[in-house]
Amino acid sequence: MGMKDEQAKAESRRRLIYTKFGPKQKPKPDQSSNTHASMSNKASNFL
Repeated sequence: MGMKDEQAKAESRRRLIYTKFGPKQKPKPDQSSNTHASMSNKASNFL
């Protein structure tokens, strides 16, 4: 249960990072799967 909580926290943090930094680097996040993949990559780069 705690693990899931951590995951949710990490996910929202990732989303926050993407909203802050993503659009500048990638102007058109059109395909959700691609966006999600690059979002994860960006997040791990920032952390």
